[in-house]
Amino acid sequence: MKKLITFSLFLVSFLISGTNLTNIVIKNCEQGTEVNLQLNGKTSYTDFVMGNRIVVDLLAVTPAFSENIFPNINRGGIKEIKISKIPSANLLRFVITADTAYTYQISQEDGKVALILNTGAGEFPEWKATDLNIEKAAKPPVEEKKSIQQYKNTNISLNLEEADIPTILRAIATYSGRNIIISDDVKGKITVKLTNVPWKRALQLILQSKGYAYVIEKDVIRVGTGNTFKEEREARELAQPLEQRVYEMEFTKPKDIRGTIKKLLSKRGHIEIDNRTNSIIVTDITDKLDKVTQLVRVLDKPTPQVEIQVRVVDVDRTATHNLGIDWSVKNVASRGLNLGSSADSLRVPGVPVGGAITLNLSTLRSFAQISSTLEALEQQQRLKTLANPRITTTNNKKATIFGGKSFAVTTTDPRTGSPVVQYYDAGINLVVTPHINSANEVTMQLTAVMSEITAAGANPTINKTQATTEALVKDGECLVIGGFIHKRETRIEGGVPILKNIPLIGAIFKHTSVEKSEREVLIFLTPHIIKNY
Repeated sequence: MKKLITFSLFLVSFLISGTNLTNIVIKNCEQGTEVNLQLNGKTSYTDFVMGNRIVVDLLAVTPAFSENIFPNINRGGIKEIKISKIPSANLLRFVITADTAYTYQISQEDGKVALILNTGAGEFPEWKATDLNIEKAAKPPVEEKKSIQQYKNTNISLNLEEADIPTILRAIATYSGRNIIISDDVKGKITVKLTNVPWKRALQLILQSKGYAYVIEKDVIRVGTGNTFKEEREARELAQPLEQRVYEMEFTKPKDIRGTIKKLLSKRGHIEIDNRTNSIIVTDITDKLDKVTQLVRVLDKPTPQVEIQVRVVDVDRTATHNLGIDWSVKNVASRGLNLGSSADSLRVPGVPVGGAITLNLSTLRSFAQISSTLEALEQQQRLKTLANPRITTTNNKKATIFGGKSFAVTTTDPRTGSPVVQYYDAGINLVVTPHINSANEVTMQLTAVMSEITAAGANPTINKTQATTEALVKDGECLVIGGFIHKRETRIEGGVPILKNIPLIGAIFKHTSVEKSEREVLIFLTPHIIKNY
């Protein structure tokens, strides 16, 4: 029996990991255009839309062909197709770029994942990826040209006692093969013992010990005090004419980078902002404006965007073990999370009361791994989807998602005696701030609040549970938050029909029972970094 179970697990693993994308077929259909992703096995998938692009993430699928971009398709409303691997989430990302945004339906049948695009396109010839014979031109080998330079030993050794500083500086200049100009302010004596030190380092150490500075201009070394060079630089800036340049921002707001640019300006330079044209007007000397130009090129770049896919489910606690989520503490600690939680009951109007609870946190490589299990539990009516929104925000910008209802409570102002209407929210409120790093990972600062009305009337009671955390997940990886547990008691009344409703003696013919149940709210968050495909 044990060998049979082992073999079955091996077979399932082989079937999942061995699925290949064998072909891509685009053909005409009644709605317009049908795109078939032909597979040699089954897979799990998630899909989402980015403008005129349809993105499908296939779990544990490998393409059987080497091409990853199919440009100039131009049929059935489809312009091009791109595929790319996301190793961190074990996903194959399939991107359809259409000429405009279309609605679509997606389904999985034996051996294929089919997308039906409502393009309304007329008849067009069928297109297959395997029919293409893309020959990649072999690039000629680039011959590396190595410049051969003869380096002289530039290290120097000095062992001097009470030596005159100008004399030492002239000796170093002669050794380096450069000319030298020494200011009249540079004077004094110094004791030096340096062995096999680069001559620039020796020059720097000697001058630094006495508070002097130097500048190398081509083949000339100039030595003087710091104030001398500062006054000389300011006099040179004052002698140069002012110039004005206008920088029109494409992606950045001028007020966001105004302070950074201002630090580069000279004493005579100034900066203005024109909000109408989203421009920065800088007036300064040419050298400073050149530095501003380089800085604007670095700062005025498109801000990355993140689409956050959220699914909130209310599930029977007895069914949570079927999801296979690891709530172990080490899974949380390994990501360095800061998890805080609180629960309270708020009587409106009134003062919050309550105590602390424990929330669970976990990560999944892909939401597609358990999406089929969630759908099965929902069909069995053991799970209910409370919300399934998607929201897109820019990097480092807060996104807010609320699902629930707002209600008004009328109270009396104790000072004036007039009625006062206050509004309260009950439902699920998520506040997410994503931060993208250079490794295409997303740090999500997350606050999740779940509240529900437990008593109605003039003074309703709201049970509120709140969690604040910070988690690092990879692109396409799913963060799961659990621990929002609520208990329900259902009073069921039964008995003999008609007789149980007779006054006085009806209680003899009826009985009452209380049914208790525990349910848990799970929040699944999957960030997708929006890329320019």
